[in-house]
Amino acid sequence: MGVVRAVYLLKDWQGQGIGKALLLESFQFFIKQAIHTVQVEVLAENNSCLFYEQLGAELIEKKKIQIADDALDLIVYEWKDISVIFPA
Repeated sequence: MGVVRAVYLLKDWQGQGIGKALLLESFQFFIKQAIHTVQVEVLAENNSCLFYEQLGAELIEKKKIQIADDALDLIVYEWKDISVIFPA
C-alpha cells in the first residue's frame, strides 16, 4: 500500500490544479511500483477533505494524534484501486 502523508499548498497557489497534479503524479509512481491502494492522512481542521473526496477517496478512519501539547483529529482516506483513475 502507498501512503501520501499530505499535500500542502500555500493559499495563493490553491485552486489552480497544482495539488491534483502532484497527487496524480504520485499515483503514477505507485502504479509503476505495482501499488494500487493508496492512503492519505489529513488533519480534520484542514479544509482539504473535500479535495480528496472529489478525487474518489473514501474516508476509512478517524483517530486522535498528539503533536507537542496538542491533541488533533486525523482523518485517513483511501483509494482502493488507483489504476481506475488511469484507464489503459
